[in-house]
Amino acid sequence: MNKKNIYTQNNNLKIKPSKKDYEGVLYTPSNYAKQKKLIGFNENYDYIKNSKKVKKKIKNKKSQYKFFMTLTITSGIIIFFIVLAMAYNSINFDDSPKPAENKFNANLSFEELENQKNNTDTNNNNSFSAEIPLTITGVIQNINSTTKLISFMDTDKEEIYNMTVSESASIKDKYNQDIFFADLSIGDIAEFTFSDTIINSVTKSDKCWEIKSVTDIKIDISKNTISRKNNVYSYSDTTLFLYNGVSFEPKNINSTDTLTLKGIGNKIFTVIVEKSHGILNIINKEHIKDGIIEIDTNIYKNLSDAAQFTLSEGIHKVVVKGSNIEPLSYEAEIKAGEEFNMNLSELAAEKTGTLTIKANVSDYALYINENLELSRNNIDLTYGTYNIKIMKEGYVTYETQVKINSSNTVINADVKKEIYMGTLTVTSQPSGAQLYLDGTYVGLTPYTSDVTQGQHSITVKKEGYKDSTLSSIFIENKKEQNFNIILQDKNETLENN
Repeated sequence: MNKKNIYTQNNNLKIKPSKKDYEGVLYTPSNYAKQKKLIGFNENYDYIKNSKKVKKKIKNKKSQYKFFMTLTITSGIIIFFIVLAMAYNSINFDDSPKPAENKFNANLSFEELENQKNNTDTNNNNSFSAEIPLTITGVIQNINSTTKLISFMDTDKEEIYNMTVSESASIKDKYNQDIFFADLSIGDIAEFTFSDTIINSVTKSDKCWEIKSVTDIKIDISKNTISRKNNVYSYSDTTLFLYNGVSFEPKNINSTDTLTLKGIGNKIFTVIVEKSHGILNIINKEHIKDGIIEIDTNIYKNLSDAAQFTLSEGIHKVVVKGSNIEPLSYEAEIKAGEEFNMNLSELAAEKTGTLTIKANVSDYALYINENLELSRNNIDLTYGTYNIKIMKEGYVTYETQVKINSSNTVINADVKKEIYMGTLTVTSQPSGAQLYLDGTYVGLTPYTSDVTQGQHSITVKKEGYKDSTLSSIFIENKKEQNFNIILQDKNETLENN
């Protein structure tokens, strides 16, 4: 390039470099350079000096770029190895789970379980190795809402596992809807997803069926079967039988109990007794006549056949009726595993009626069933049969029997004066004569009879004989009077004449 003077005019501003190599060369800065006042573009500035600074700046930029690339590649390598390690740990090399091996015993209390868990954590020992399946279908055996420790049994192998639910764990019902940890209960069947001893998710199993609040369940403990209607299910020694969260013996279950059953297929894993049963004893019922008993409108029996009833726990309405009692309605509270005695002599009020005595005498003594009754009118008596006796001096005792079976019963008592009697015996010669007592024929001689105390007359008659009369004889009370009458032949009288 031939060196020559080149003049470029831009807004009358001319810059002439100071180096000889560039003598005569004029540089006109751009508007951007002029506005920003970039280094090396000011008037009378040395161009070479400016060029060195620009090169140094470019060099610095290249160094920064190399540092950035090195850092990026190093970070990528680190991330790669982290991802590789995580993928390796997620691979399951063992198809079977490794249970807790009694490090957390499901039969222990949760205080003991947590003490064991704390000791295990302190020694850095896990209940499971890392090589376990991610998901198990299990039945919750124990649960602690405070520590979120769950013990569950594998439904396939019937082995017990003990784990802690993580704070971020997903908890859902079988419809995949979110629920709370508190919604999990002992006996629930769920899918547990976990790693080591930490549960990451719990979902109530959609494989599980549940029959709620049923009665009339039959249990055969010899065959380990549970029957409902025409369906027969099996159970095992690991099946949970629960009442109020406490283990319950299957032999103690009665057909009156209300149960909830949970299982998979034909096997029952959980039996929850919602309502157990107790015993109702009917005592002191003998005095009730024609009695019947009714319980909750579905039990109806003759009272004579009713001694004991097995009823579900709770309040039951008991109605007792009888011909001699007022209808009794009673609420009996039956408690699980307990007996309740219903004493009908205390509870059943007997029917009563009023007895009214109408007698022809006053100031008499009244006896009812040999007990002196002070009152003589409007006497209240329970239904039944009573012996009534009215006594007064100088009168014959009045006795009768009365049945009280209505609201009012009346006795019309005719009390007679007492009559004193003596015994009259009359014989005659010859015998077989007709005897008249106080003018009334009473029989043939010989004759004996009780006669009222006082004056009487007797006449003895026989054909062919003269009549013989005793016009005034006195019969004393409780004494016997004997009279022998000798009759005179009529023919003998004529001869004597």
